[in-house]
Amino acid sequence: MKQAIRTERLPNGVDIVVEEIPLVRSVSLGLWLRHGSRHESDSQAGLSHFIEHLAFKGTDSRGCLEIAEAIDGMGGNLDAFTGREYTGFFAKVLDTHFDDALALLAEVVFRPRFDPAEVELERDVILEEIKMVQDSPDESAHELFVKTFFDGHPLGRPVLGSARTVASFGADDIRSYFDSHYRSDRLTLSVAGNVDADEVLGAAARRLGDIGPGGDGPAEAAPVHVARTELRQRESMEQVHMLVGINAFRRTDDRRYALETLNTYLGGSVSSRLFQRVRERLGLAYAINSFTSSYRDCGLLGIYAATGPDRFEKLLDITRKELGSVARGEIDPGHIERVKSFIKADMVLGLESTASRMAFLAKQMIYFGHVKRLDEVLAELDAVTVDDVARVAAEIIGGVPLTVTAIGNLGDRLPGLGRLVAG
Repeated sequence: MKQAIRTERLPNGVDIVVEEIPLVRSVSLGLWLRHGSRHESDSQAGLSHFIEHLAFKGTDSRGCLEIAEAIDGMGGNLDAFTGREYTGFFAKVLDTHFDDALALLAEVVFRPRFDPAEVELERDVILEEIKMVQDSPDESAHELFVKTFFDGHPLGRPVLGSARTVASFGADDIRSYFDSHYRSDRLTLSVAGNVDADEVLGAAARRLGDIGPGGDGPAEAAPVHVARTELRQRESMEQVHMLVGINAFRRTDDRRYALETLNTYLGGSVSSRLFQRVRERLGLAYAINSFTSSYRDCGLLGIYAATGPDRFEKLLDITRKELGSVARGEIDPGHIERVKSFIKADMVLGLESTASRMAFLAKQMIYFGHVKRLDEVLAELDAVTVDDVARVAAEIIGGVPLTVTAIGNLGDRLPGLGRLVAG
């Protein structure tokens, strides 16, 4: 019997992971490049995102409209995104169009035209995208938080870059950066759907086998986190958008499932401690949520909420007290079991589409170099105990200074709140 999930590596270094799902009629495929915004220099900030946009503006043999017509003719869709540690290009089509979709995707990603006229047009689009983020209170708040948390490190820069850097890129700069970083040994092809793994490997060899390797990958220096408070005055805002952050674990840390359980227990669902106290019992905010962000060498646990300026300090104080309570081990065992059930169900239900399974496979390959089956992941999550969660909470929260950022009409609170810890 064939394995449902298969991994291989082409001679030029391209990693391939395939999951055969014979009960569906779709196939999702992605080309994942292990290169993102953290690998750019300060003057290059936004180049990876710019290239992602330009990939769909024309190739050696097709223009923008022809690319759109090709994917429409397959009844499918194309999409892409740029992250801090990887960039992804995706397609989802009927299973009968897999080979054509891979050919189109490979052409879009590895044979972009970078026409100077298109560069100028897309530059304007990205500059408007940057303005759109600046006009969004919650997105601006998150950008301030990341910049503050990773102060001076590439992880703290906006993925889009800045208006200054985006305005500086010429077609030659873009081509040179592309040639240096879009290489076979940084590439993973992930496929999930009604396909035959042998046929996928054959198609991958044809479509991706001639891409050259790139030698040494980009340097990745780990950030040194120093907690601090950063407040920004914006009189036009009706609310203060607050984020609180704590240093946590890298993506591959063995404690990641205990951390995710702690995260969901704190603010990852409507029954979480923060949501129940802040919204349901006190009515301080419409919503409050916690989240984790993890990378190859670092990670964080964060909390976000928005409230009126006159309630900001109370909201912050309650958030600190809830964190302190958990750090002292004041954790409800029954709630932890419900949290684990919630996380497992959310994970399983989230993987019911071929697109989500394709992304799941790719991230496993990027960070671990192999694929853990879903049942293995669920078993590791199931093994998390209340003591595990308490140990993680004590380690990352107890007595540790918090990073706090806020944007809004802060008035006389603007000079600062001083050094803050949970408690």
